[in-house]
Amino acid sequence: MDLPGDPPPPDSGMDAPSVGYIGSVSAANTLWFGSFGGSLSSWYSTAQGANVDGAVVVGAASTMIIHSHAFRWTLSDNTMHDLGTFGGSDSSANGVNADGSVVVGWASTGNNNPHAFRWTLSDNTMHDLGTLGGSSSEANGVNADGSVVVGSAVLRNNSVHAFRWTLSDNTMHDLGTLGGSLSEANGVNVDGSVVVGWASTTNYNHHAFRWTLSDNTMHDLGTLGGSYSVANGINADGSVVVGGASTVNNDLHAFRWTLSDNTMHDLGTLGGKHANAWGVNTDGTVVVGWSTKIDEFSYQAFRWTQATGMQSVEAWIVANGGSPLASGNRLEAAYSVSADGNVVVGYGYLNGNGQGFIAIVPGGILGMTDFQESLRSPTVPGGILGMTDFQESLRSPTVAGAVLHDRMWTAVTTNLQNNAPSHGQFALSSQGIYDKYTKDGADGDGSSGVFKLIYGVSDWWRIGGSYIRAGERLDLDDNGTMKNDIDIFGGLLSYGDYKGDGLRGRLSFAYGNGDADLGRTYLTAAGSDQSLGHLGAEQFAYAAEIGYGFRLAPQTLITPLASYEWMRSSLDGYNETGGAFPAHFDGRTLEDSYARGGVKVKQGLSSVLDLNLDANYVVRLSSTRNPVSGSLVGLGTYGVFNQNVELSKDWVELRTGVDYVPESISKNLHLTLGGQVNIGQEFDVPAYRIDAGFVLFF
Repeated sequence: MDLPGDPPPPDSGMDAPSVGYIGSVSAANTLWFGSFGGSLSSWYSTAQGANVDGAVVVGAASTMIIHSHAFRWTLSDNTMHDLGTFGGSDSSANGVNADGSVVVGWASTGNNNPHAFRWTLSDNTMHDLGTLGGSSSEANGVNADGSVVVGSAVLRNNSVHAFRWTLSDNTMHDLGTLGGSLSEANGVNVDGSVVVGWASTTNYNHHAFRWTLSDNTMHDLGTLGGSYSVANGINADGSVVVGGASTVNNDLHAFRWTLSDNTMHDLGTLGGKHANAWGVNTDGTVVVGWSTKIDEFSYQAFRWTQATGMQSVEAWIVANGGSPLASGNRLEAAYSVSADGNVVVGYGYLNGNGQGFIAIVPGGILGMTDFQESLRSPTVPGGILGMTDFQESLRSPTVAGAVLHDRMWTAVTTNLQNNAPSHGQFALSSQGIYDKYTKDGADGDGSSGVFKLIYGVSDWWRIGGSYIRAGERLDLDDNGTMKNDIDIFGGLLSYGDYKGDGLRGRLSFAYGNGDADLGRTYLTAAGSDQSLGHLGAEQFAYAAEIGYGFRLAPQTLITPLASYEWMRSSLDGYNETGGAFPAHFDGRTLEDSYARGGVKVKQGLSSVLDLNLDANYVVRLSSTRNPVSGSLVGLGTYGVFNQNVELSKDWVELRTGVDYVPESISKNLHLTLGGQVNIGQEFDVPAYRIDAGFVLFF
């Protein structure tokens, strides 16, 4: 039941949704610019609406090449949930209420007729709203609390009429037409008392309408001199309506209708013949949409106010101190505007990709949902940002957390090994370790120094402590950077013959405190930029290991081993500084457990030289998702983002090393040299490491 003659922006790959304003009427749909996860196919997906804080997004996603299902995506689990159908093959979600608990759209029945639905979180059920006597219907919008749904439905005579469904009587009410046989409702205000859309007149022309509950009447908003108009958006109290209308020359111009003078005002174009308004802010003073340019072959996003008139979104940004678009970039359509009018979102072509954009005036106090958030980040530098580009820049805090996590895990599993002093003996050791990261877009290296002191309580029991200082320096494939340092304090308790024969066990534990300096590099519409941040971390870990050593020959000791390892990293939240689009990153906790199985082989080559060979298979028992969440500074909960990066699930460790006793210096001194290769790891586990050190027994 789409209205003909209103083209979406070119190359968008999606229908232009009907949009009101951000942060008020969720019934007015908006584009969403995140990435979705879940069981639905990635063949395609179209976002049709988001709730007021961006935590719930609805739309349609493919289940196979030719069919699609309505989905509801939630920030809390970054998952696209399939809402199903009424027994048919397809469905689509078109709108969502303010808190995300009610979703509306259409779903096909068993005979493949589309019916309007209202899905509710409380019972996780898609409810059929029926029709107006005909075979099909579709819901386009829902008011703030979800109690009023609007759309269009077929009558018994096959006419299509706008409807308003109310929860109070569970009934679909026919809003009629303007004398013709067709109408469709596109939007509804906050309390559900005002509905807007289009309806046919007695001479079969389509005119924008505004229906009011107070008089139960559909009012013709007229045109701009031509025969056609459509209402796309409505402000909070229903006093301002925006859309597109034809002129006497049959051109389509954006309009703004106001209740105060009951007049449709021509907002003009940006030089071309056609324009259409899609979004309006809370009080109705700011209007956004698209316009053709003079060449008539390209579209341009606009923002209108009484003071500035219609200007391109780019011109608005530049006039307020922002940077112009880089060559080849363009903003094609604006679909939504924040409550205060200082944030505009839409669709464009930026940095080689068709993607949603967000445009922010520099220095504005933007989209604050509560007092605390306004204290956290009251101003923003501003500019224009492609949301795909932004999502791809979120790697550095994810890498930092994962690398810090791995460093702590290595401390309790590899560095806190038992040097096996005998009864009454100490073993003092020092070791230098070099790590190389080469996987999945993270290239760099790390180094650490390990100091251990272990005491032999008996020939079977040992206790010890350690200090480890470690750091990494990584360059990411998006030109981001990471530099981290961590101090780790650990201890161990071990059991077993100091020669390694028979049953053996080890319990090691560690506490770490560290930080990371991060440079997040990202593309804006004006070019490359970077914002800087500082991340603090506090970590705990332990490992429990058991094995049994037996000798195949006097100089050959083989020890099968198994272990369980657990660790938790508490990562601080932080605000970035610098750059056009700094972000706030939420604090997060990474908690993981691992199982390890392997074998150690110690082969004596001479009285002073031993060869050590280790092979281990490691499995992560916990989730492999490494989440990062936060918001663009100054946008509060509206600018919220959430992303999960997959970590290594399992990998193989292969290690070789030598232990040499320089008898000419001391028989109690052991020099060690080794190397390790990790196979099947991702960026969070080094590709290989090299170590060298000594053990002094006294």
